[in-house]
Amino acid sequence: MIKFFRKIRQKLLVENRFNKYLLYAIGEIILVVIGILIALQINNWNEKNKDRKEANLIKESLLEDFIKDTIVLSNTIRYNQRDLDYTIDLIARFEQPKVNLDTLKAIARDYYPNYTIISNFNDATFQSILSTGKINILSKELRTLLLENKKLQNLIIEGSNQDLYLKKAGEYSANYPFGDSNKNYVHDLMWNINDERDFTAKLTTLNKFRRFFLNQNLQREKNLLKITKEIMSKITEEQ
Repeated sequence: MIKFFRKIRQKLLVENRFNKYLLYAIGEIILVVIGILIALQINNWNEKNKDRKEANLIKESLLEDFIKDTIVLSNTIRYNQRDLDYTIDLIARFEQPKVNLDTLKAIARDYYPNYTIISNFNDATFQSILSTGKINILSKELRTLLLENKKLQNLIIEGSNQDLYLKKAGEYSANYPFGDSNKNYVHDLMWNINDERDFTAKLTTLNKFRRFFLNQNLQREKNLLKITKEIMSKITEEQ
């Protein structure tokens, strides 16, 4: 093909047909440019097709991670809601008009310090695409949702107020018991409350902070579950 075009150019020059040669040269340049543009278009199409296939694999992996997270979140929300309702009931009991020391002791026996928090999420796929920059092959809307989701995950892990709750629980348990036990000398000695004012203050403060602690975590977990389901719907929609 190259030899063919070269012969045409040489023939035009030999015949001294410069104008036609010029037109031919321009036409040849246009053909070359068109060829380059077509090659670039094909290359771009191949790259986009490659990115699309890789994006689908990423979405499948993300979907698997989020399915696991929704199970953990749903269970945690159920446990925290149960504990919050129980704590609210305890607070209502010591806010009754006729409450006395025996009432508070009964509440302390019913109080338990357990709680449920999420220490980590299934974010291996997200961390991988973030560190490699492959997150950019996903749609803008999906990227925005993923980043918002990660922000909420970090808030739950880092901002649970767990340390403060444990501190208040420790301040109470260092001086007073909670939970019931077999009645014996040790039991009677532990429940012999001398400083009613201090006992009342520590018990009520602990339960009220527990209510705040559980409610805060519960709201964050519900928000995270909502956006996680939005991402799952978005991934399904784009596939």
